[in-house]
Amino acid sequence: MPQPFFQTKLFWNVLLATWGLFASAGWFWVMQYSLTGTVTVGLDVPTRWPEGSTLEKNPTGPTILMFVHPRCPCSIASLRELERVQAAASSLKDRQPKWLIIAAVPSNADSKWRESRLLSQAKVLPNTEVVWDLAGVEAQRYKAITSGDVRFYNEHGQLLFSGGITTSRGHEGASKGGDQLIALLSDGNRSMVTTAPVFGCQLYQISDVAPNQSLKAHEVASKHEEGLNP
Repeated sequence: MPQPFFQTKLFWNVLLATWGLFASAGWFWVMQYSLTGTVTVGLDVPTRWPEGSTLEKNPTGPTILMFVHPRCPCSIASLRELERVQAAASSLKDRQPKWLIIAAVPSNADSKWRESRLLSQAKVLPNTEVVWDLAGVEAQRYKAITSGDVRFYNEHGQLLFSGGITTSRGHEGASKGGDQLIALLSDGNRSMVTTAPVFGCQLYQISDVAPNQSLKAHEVASKHEEGLNP
């Protein structure tokens, strides 16, 4: 009596080969997703502190801005790397940077947006100011489109770094971008702009950005704030 096909060696070989094919395809997709970042070159990032920005620049030292989506899990790693950069900068006495975390939120965002793990971590970073960017107005002004995007401007308002500080999506550890920030903080005479890919979620929908919101683009969120200001 012929053996049922599903009990034959050929059937199991075909089954294992099919499983291996799908597993390989899934692994390839995950790796491609995690290693695909946004390149800031060509995005027309402002090389000088943008006119009309409601964010305040440090007049005596560098200003480091990180744009985040409050609900982007990938950006937890970006904050971890920012902590490493801050630790390296703690020894600087004369050129202490100003640290800004700009959280892009919808124009109709309620207080639940402040409750994310990402923002909870951002609010406890030393000497760091968290700013609400309603409808991503400031993010658009600085040409930041991906959560975790960083800008480094010196005291003269000159851009010296633009990009991300992780090696892939959600990957914690030292990065080229983080090392570049540390180098810039250590040497105040550099003038060449450096870049690195950004790995994270989209910051905002272009359709959410309304020109008439430019004068109300941000609200400061203190560590003791109980909700978003109206």
